[in-house]
Amino acid sequence: MTALRRTHPIDRASIDAAAAKAMVDCWHSGLDELFTELVESVIERGDDEVFRIAVELCRAEHGAEAANNLLATIKLRAEIDYFNFTESDVEVTISSDVAYLADLMAIAVIPIPGRDGIIDSLHRSLSSSGMFSRNTRFTFLPGWSNPDAVHELSPCQTRAILRVMCDESAKMPAGFTMQDKPNSNGFSIILGAAVRPLDDDDENNIMYSDEENLLQSFVRWRHVLTELCPTLFEVITPCSPSSLRFELSRHLSSLSSAATSGRGAN
Repeated sequence: MTALRRTHPIDRASIDAAAAKAMVDCWHSGLDELFTELVESVIERGDDEVFRIAVELCRAEHGAEAANNLLATIKLRAEIDYFNFTESDVEVTISSDVAYLADLMAIAVIPIPGRDGIIDSLHRSLSSSGMFSRNTRFTFLPGWSNPDAVHELSPCQTRAILRVMCDESAKMPAGFTMQDKPNSNGFSIILGAAVRPLDDDDENNIMYSDEENLLQSFVRWRHVLTELCPTLFEVITPCSPSSLRFELSRHLSSLSSAATSGRGAN
């Protein structure tokens, strides 16, 4: 039998464009399940170009705000993943037969003078804070990250970093460097993952244990953390990497407002 031969080369650009179009249409039409499947398939291929095309297409068809919302939705999806851990995997193992949900998180700190002791303090303070569900465990990426570098992470890079923290065989994404230096306001980033058993009854996959009392839990966490690690000068609540820039801006604005109020009182 004569083997069939491809008479035309694969048009990668056309395939990417078709995938991007399908993604935008599903997102705009509210076909969430199909949209999620498309996003996951692109992440698995490591093809950020499809996401870039989708955002540009969405901007052309639905406007800049819609394009920004689409990108935010894609990034949020990339910041979570599901795993089946084994006995050799990080410090979150319970059973290899249990599925786990991992959420990537960023913690912005101003350390004085360095990182020594901070990771151990984060483990202990996060576990006792009440911010996360009871069975949540934590793992952290070695080294510091620059806030701007974290903000610029692509969806595929984001998922790859999450997998590095949850899978010893995974590798850091190409093109990403830690950029071990603070931003202009002195903040550096510790990237970590909150990992918990996936409860079949937990339809919302909420990472935080009690969102209504999150502020009080954060205050309690901050108090415990600063007692354990007095070298910390400033810290903001753990957040997703995609919301890091907003959380930093909000935190700095609150500090500015507090300083202005203090001068007014004098």
